[in-house]
Amino acid sequence: MRLSAGLTPVILVGAVLSCLVAGCSGPGTPAEPAELRELRDAAADHVTTVLLVKRWFAILYARQETVLGGGAADAQACIPEWVQLPPEPGDPSGLERWRGTMSDCTVIDLVRDKWTGAGYQTFHYPDGRTKTVTFQSVDGGQYNAHTVEETLWDGAQLVYERGIDPYSRKQEQYERGTATLPDGRSIAFLHLRNTDRDVLELDPDDGSRLEIRVPLTGTLASPFEPLLAKGASGTYESPSGDRQTFWLWGEAGTRWDRWALEARGGVTGGFTVEADFSGAGALRREGAALGVLRWQSTGEGRLEPVGAAAIQVAPSAAARDFQIDQWIGNIAAMGPMPLY
Repeated sequence: MRLSAGLTPVILVGAVLSCLVAGCSGPGTPAEPAELRELRDAAADHVTTVLLVKRWFAILYARQETVLGGGAADAQACIPEWVQLPPEPGDPSGLERWRGTMSDCTVIDLVRDKWTGAGYQTFHYPDGRTKTVTFQSVDGGQYNAHTVEETLWDGAQLVYERGIDPYSRKQEQYERGTATLPDGRSIAFLHLRNTDRDVLELDPDDGSRLEIRVPLTGTLASPFEPLLAKGASGTYESPSGDRQTFWLWGEAGTRWDRWALEARGGVTGGFTVEADFSGAGALRREGAALGVLRWQSTGEGRLEPVGAAAIQVAPSAAARDFQIDQWIGNIAAMGPMPLY
């Protein structure tokens, strides 16, 4: 008994020394080395940023001829047109009824008071989904502005204000509001646009924040075409406060195909990006390789650190669940249509 009691302090001291050397995070669970944790966090923040950017770029830079509704379809399945409908019995003076058909065969029924600018519309998508939109004119100063509330087929909502300056040579416009999922989670957004640049700010309620600026030019396809060779730049701040600066550009000049980042602890990254925003590349510190990161179009990724086992990384829940590109076909679909 005396021998056993004498060994106890030695065993405890040995265990403490082992924790100090190797790290401890609980019984039987070694702590993740700080540098590996830093690398994993940088990778997770990167795939989160990629997915957020992908979703918003899908609507910001959709071609003019593509769907104004939501959901993929043959871009020319129907001939786009708007037809004014006759008034119905009991309609007050000034009430207008329109029916629009989009290129994907989405049908929009619009009812609008031409005196007040208020109205509502119902979207009927080819796959059976519906979306209801109510709107009214507001005083936007130099902007023709509307407040808009969209209720989507699954109960999600978009509540925002949209304004367009009709006298601006650079077509100044904005969208500012909040998207809310059926479970109550929300993301605030601000989009500022003119013919020279896009600025997008996203603030999910998880405490993260993304800002991105994209230089624009006008083409026959669109008056708001990104300058791929010049590239976009932005920052992402995670809920924990880690900040990542990023750049993306199109080296070939036809689509976004390169991405670079700088993250906490001197971590840098250079990646090749595919058309669906999947990609792969290396993470480094002062030129030394730290690992390889590959991710899918969904944002799910695999980090292969130098000298350590592979780690699965995933985008944040906000990036995964706020599927703005599935809610609207392009930015022109935000607000009442046709626009007056």
